[in-house]
Amino acid sequence: MEWWLAVLLGVLQGITEWLPVSSSGHLAIFQFYFEEEPPILFDIILHLGSLCVILYIMRDEIRQIVEAIPSFVTKFQSDNLRGNERMIAMIIVASFPTAVIGFTFDSTIIGDFYSEMHLVGGCLIFTGILVWFSKDYDGDKKYNLKLFNSLGCAAEFYGDKLLGKRMTRNILLEIKLSKDLKQKEQAYGFCHITDDDLNRPREFMIELDSSMKHPFDQILIWLAHEMVHLKQFVRGELFDYATGRVQWKSKSFGRVHYSNQPWEREAYRLEEPLYEEFKEWYYDYI
Repeated sequence: MEWWLAVLLGVLQGITEWLPVSSSGHLAIFQFYFEEEPPILFDIILHLGSLCVILYIMRDEIRQIVEAIPSFVTKFQSDNLRGNERMIAMIIVASFPTAVIGFTFDSTIIGDFYSEMHLVGGCLIFTGILVWFSKDYDGDKKYNLKLFNSLGCAAEFYGDKLLGKRMTRNILLEIKLSKDLKQKEQAYGFCHITDDDLNRPREFMIELDSSMKHPFDQILIWLAHEMVHLKQFVRGELFDYATGRVQWKSKSFGRVHYSNQPWEREAYRLEEPLYEEFKEWYYDYI
């Protein structure tokens, strides 16, 4: 294989991996029409390169999933899986058909499939039709209604636990659900100060990623995380300067890695206990 073709196939893999199309299918098309059949090691290296990029970009999500493995192992036989525990279960279920196909059909059959362009093209057309009809799907209205009702109850519950009932009553909070917030802003939630008084803020907006791909209870956990930040702002523990510096409990911080930020550590430490307490109260209440 010529070096320029190897570069072209690498660029093709890098582009199509992030689009809602089949990267393997497009590689097969290009290889067919250029009359090249690279060794399987070449395809493995191309996909390995994509995997390395995915592991880096989604390192926070992967870390959270890995941390949830012990709790998943202890609870996988129950119906009480939540958050990343459910995500692990869905990954296993989604991987099972692929494993069955891979072990059932040998490499010759799979190779013959990719050499038949009418089969590859048909699969690409079928995938395109699915993507087209699902592009405007915004979830079930019953799901959204349940989510809004639960978020309102949870925000009040979290506020009472973190600030006390009296102070919570003086807080004006708007909760905004944004589709694909993580993809746009690289975060699952934000706590915005909307008050003109930044020293003693009482007006806030919490923005959460509401994509249907996220488990219902995971969004409630993200709300708990952002409510901890709200508490930090209200109590004067956290002050975010426009210059990029942050003041945390009388200490000034410049550029600090996300995992080392003390205000984020507190939020991660409190989010799940808050959610567990709310879940117990909520199900007893309803």
